[in-house]
Amino acid sequence: PWRTIIRSAAPAPRGPQAFEMLESLGKEREAQRQRAEAAWWRGGVFNNPEQLATSPAGGVYFHRVTALEIASTRLRQLIAQGHSVRYLVPDAVWRLIQEEHWYQSHG
Repeated sequence: PWRTIIRSAAPAPRGPQAFEMLESLGKEREAQRQRAEAAWWRGGVFNNPEQLATSPAGGVYFHRVTALEIASTRLRQLIAQGHSVRYLVPDAVWRLIQEEHWYQSHG
């Protein structure tokens, strides 16, 4: 069966014809990329994260955050002094600190 497939295949283009074919493939690939990018941007920029869930193509949500540089050493110090680090770390990290008793003395 594979010989039949090979015999029925069109001969590969050569010379200038091959170059033109490759060039047109490159143009088509670029056009596909541009269409995909345009479709992605049609998803839009949203004002709140809930809108992301309702858009079938997703979108962009810019979330403002306060950049804090805080070392785990400082977190340990604050916890040892009885202070909360709740607003110094992301919610998921805060939950882990609480659930796993991270940075707490075991003595």
